[in-house]
Amino acid sequence: MHRTSGKMINGASLSVGVSIKTALWIRLFSVHVPMCAIIRQPTSISGCSYAEGFRAPQAFDEDLHISNVGGARVSIVRDPNLKEERSRSVNGSVDWYHYFGDFQVNMLLEGFYTKLSDPFVLSAPVESENGSLVQTRSNGSGAKVYGSTLEGKIVWRNKVQIQAGITVQRSLYDEPEEWSADKEHLTDAERYSDKILRTPNLYGYFTASYTR
Repeated sequence: MHRTSGKMINGASLSVGVSIKTALWIRLFSVHVPMCAIIRQPTSISGCSYAEGFRAPQAFDEDLHISNVGGARVSIVRDPNLKEERSRSVNGSVDWYHYFGDFQVNMLLEGFYTKLSDPFVLSAPVESENGSLVQTRSNGSGAKVYGSTLEGKIVWRNKVQIQAGITVQRSLYDEPEEWSADKEHLTDAERYSDKILRTPNLYGYFTASYTR
């Protein structure tokens, strides 16, 4: 027998969280405001949310260590005019689930967009007076991260579970940032990029489990 319910639930909430880690002198503040949630029983849940947060100018763990690049020491210093980094995010999702006999199927489609103001960026390594290399942490022009995620899960009799997901995203600066100071081997166009480094455009996962 298949039954359909027209029940709809609308909800809104506001939560404020503060996290303080005095050992590292890190102060973080965030506000998360779920704007809407619609539940269509028994097969789908739709929702959207908005969140804001910031990172205060601070010393990160990697700033306290001196690394080596090609045998040269590289240290990180803060720009004296470094300002806090702020983020604003919107998110929307649709979660669908259904039973097919002994099988439970769940699909989740999610879209996200985050705008960063004054993001922290590291300059290309430059040689200091003592011969070591130095990178400066400063504020960039702005950045954005956006994309979507698709996840699926199949469960059979609470014994076998298969789950997989894939995310497609773009991470871009508002204006190209310098990532290399190698003027000898690279052109100006090659030394600058509007892409945020070390952020993949496509990634995913797959898991499978069996319980007796």
